[in-house]
Amino acid sequence: MTIDKLAIMTEYEAGHAITAIEWVTRAGKPIIEIGGRLITPTEIDLLAEDLNHCIEISGELDVYGFMMRDRDDWWQFGFYRHSWAMAALLHLQQETPRIQGAHAHWVRGLLFGYDAEAIQRFMSSACDGPASISRLAPCSHVCRRRKVEIYDCLASFVRPHSNPNGKFQQPC
Repeated sequence: MTIDKLAIMTEYEAGHAITAIEWVTRAGKPIIEIGGRLITPTEIDLLAEDLNHCIEISGELDVYGFMMRDRDDWWQFGFYRHSWAMAALLHLQQETPRIQGAHAHWVRGLLFGYDAEAIQRFMSSACDGPASISRLAPCSHVCRRRKVEIYDCLASFVRPHSNPNGKFQQPC
């Protein structure tokens, strides 16, 4: 498999994605967010396919990708191995999470696999200002494109398209 089959990701982003996959599977990071970008409704499936392609290239088939709408057409994406990690991230992204402020910072640090010293450095620098945690719109819809899960997707606005078998694939 080669990287030249990418639909919307750059080669740089794909290289970063493959490294992130290795961090999740070999270094034990619970979840890694590799990027964010503006995505139109017609690009949702294309990005999911690119993330699936990166998983295939890596050879690490026990990892999953995720795409999560942060606001409007801005989507974050990355990889995880265990379902509890994705559930924890979704919990922290709720409109009114039970864990807030400084507590949310250190919980996020643990979730993303940072060591205690890195979390302390961040906490020391963040405590002087107001807590800033990105919020996800309520996760009203989840769909799956092979090994990539799409949370609160706009894919329902995408027209059905045919798959290689000639059958129409319903959007999320």
